[in-house]
Amino acid sequence: KSNRLAGEAAAAGGKAPSPLRSAGALHKVMADSSSMDFGGNDAALAGLDLGSVPEDAPSSERAEERELLEGWDQALFGDRTRGSWEIPETWGVRRLGDFASARGGTGFPPELQGQTGGRYPFFKVSDMNLPGNGVEMGTSNNYVTEEVRAKLAAKPFNVGTVIFPKVGGALHTNKKRILVSDALLDNNVMGVTIEDDRVCIPDFLLRLFEVVNLSDLSNPGPLPSINATRVKGTMLPIPPLPEQRA
Repeated sequence: KSNRLAGEAAAAGGKAPSPLRSAGALHKVMADSSSMDFGGNDAALAGLDLGSVPEDAPSSERAEERELLEGWDQALFGDRTRGSWEIPETWGVRRLGDFASARGGTGFPPELQGQTGGRYPFFKVSDMNLPGNGVEMGTSNNYVTEEVRAKLAAKPFNVGTVIFPKVGGALHTNKKRILVSDALLDNNVMGVTIEDDRVCIPDFLLRLFEVVNLSDLSNPGPLPSINATRVKGTMLPIPPLPEQRA
């Protein structure tokens, strides 16, 4: 298993049932953000009681959560888990927007590009193809100073942010990377940043995104694109922090 996921989800109260009815519907989780009200799994972070579905929850609700988790199990860990490992009861399901933010980058005027030094790397989609950037974004073709950042009113993305293309044919390449330093992103890239590390850790979030088909998150049309609202509405399987780090 990967070391990179975190958090737990708890359920509270009976809301509309999940649209998922089989393990094979994994990618529909990512596509149907409008209908992803998964049994009220909005855990109260104040108490951090992020367990599984309560014992007194309707059996249908518990069964639907198990089906979702089992679908993710196969996507994350493959057939090697079949018959030899069961998802623990402590795992739950959580809406991404409950514990992370998602936003696009900033326009990057051509006249400001090309600098090889500065406070922030300014990543474009093409930088994902640079040697050494296969998983962690360590080098960039462009850097900017704090002065330029302020001029652009660009908000930095924190270390640990998971990034991916969000516009055009590039999103169909399904590239996902993680930042190893604070950085800026251009407006063809989206970043998802953990806001509550009591729920999920960046490495595990990356592991989850590695099995997500970005095309399923995109809006239809001649120029496909991904918006933050849809990303934040996705439902994800979240094990306890120790398992995410295992």
